[in-house]
Amino acid sequence: MNNLALAIKDQGKCKEAEKLHHQCLEARKTLLGEAHPSTLKSTNNLAIVLQKQGRFIKAMKLQRQRQCLVAK
Repeated sequence: MNNLALAIKDQGKCKEAEKLHHQCLEARKTLLGEAHPSTLKSTNNLAIVLQKQGRFIKAMKLQRQRQCLVAK
């Protein structure tokens, strides 16, 4: 699902990509936990899509959450 979301983002369909990245992130949190590298990658990918849409504050919050988990 993550790769599909990346491909859709590359096509300029950021709103659709955002939805898929969010679904992927939630699934990975549930299955792998918040601090798992794959979950952190999904968090980053979602933040990138949000930033691309001009939603900088929400993207920045996600990146900060990610950084806190990486630091643990």
